[in-house]
Amino acid sequence: MSYVPYKLILANNTNSSLIEIDSLNNLIITEENIKLAGSVNINNNYTLPITSPASGNYILNSNNGALSFSTYTPVSISQFQYNLYVSSSGNDSNDGSISSPKLTIAGAMAFVNTLSANTNVSINLASGIYTEAVLINKSGVSIIGSSSIGCVINGDIGINTTQNSSFYSIVEISNVQINGQISVLNATVYTNSVVLSNVVCAPASGFNCLSANSTGGLLCDITVKNSSVFYANNDTVAVNLINASLTMIGSQITNNPTLANTIENFIKVLASSRINLFGSSLIQSSTSASVKALIDVANSSNATSSSTVNNCLLQFTASTSTATGCIINYSNTASANTYFFYNNAIKTNFNIGLTIDKYIIYKTSTGAINFTFGNILSYNNTNHSIPATGFVSGYIRTLMKTVV
Repeated sequence: MSYVPYKLILANNTNSSLIEIDSLNNLIITEENIKLAGSVNINNNYTLPITSPASGNYILNSNNGALSFSTYTPVSISQFQYNLYVSSSGNDSNDGSISSPKLTIAGAMAFVNTLSANTNVSINLASGIYTEAVLINKSGVSIIGSSSIGCVINGDIGINTTQNSSFYSIVEISNVQINGQISVLNATVYTNSVVLSNVVCAPASGFNCLSANSTGGLLCDITVKNSSVFYANNDTVAVNLINASLTMIGSQITNNPTLANTIENFIKVLASSRINLFGSSLIQSSTSASVKALIDVANSSNATSSSTVNNCLLQFTASTSTATGCIINYSNTASANTYFFYNNAIKTNFNIGLTIDKYIIYKTSTGAINFTFGNILSYNNTNHSIPATGFVSGYIRTLMKTVV
């Protein structure tokens, strides 16, 4: 039985007939007839081109609605995102699909290294423990865990994308716990960018959480964000930067609670490196009397741009007897670095003589620093030159007094 209607009525909201069609056979409705009948319009009404298409032509829709035949080059498949899957129940002989996952990250990387240099690849890790060292030498690689608690990598991670020197290199690691050191090397003249998101890093004793070294002319550019946590060792700098740029957003560096009391810096800034800390926490719970500054700025050449520490929690929870046991020690020999230090909550426990001032800044070398400062009790947007050596004095001493 046919359900084709024999009559079609187009009406407005008063039920008065605008157009009534009694037969659907051999019916042609023109745009002009419909518009004359009332307030009915036809949108997206296009006329096909009257020319003949050439081989390989596609219909092209221009901004004014006109259609024409044109050539079109499809996007190469290499520009799309690959998704590989790794599971502790997988096998490296599998194809890496979600139903046939690889067993190891190395197995997934072996496939990645057969792809072209500009391919974006996500390596998705199922919950589990992966005991292996990881080397990422392709740009565009993302290692994505199921969660920073349920996905653990027992081993160091090396990032060296020097083979992709013809374009900007980027690597991302997210949602994993790494029981090892993260090492970033950039030996090219092109920028190397690494993003660590929701990463927990707890290396073995004697190793950095993060080390970065650029020898090729441009910085290693590293972003740590989304509640990442670095657990510092007792005798090793947590973050060691050589010609590198670190931006830490909403993340934390603190002591490894399973080790002895820390004596080293949390962050060491070397060569022409720079740091930017936003909404992050550096919490030094060591009870050692010889613990060093949270941040040591030891630039031997000028940083390429300024550094900012803003809205952070920076603190010692125990007293220290060393003069460099402050928030920032400037041991730089370069003389044109600029630091902005705004709206931070601070606690530090080193006194000068019989005073009750807990000093935030100490200067131990000859390079000058252009310093703009403020904290939660005071704010000043004027640049000041910190003396070449010694404690910060005068009005800076007053305004930079610790919040106890």
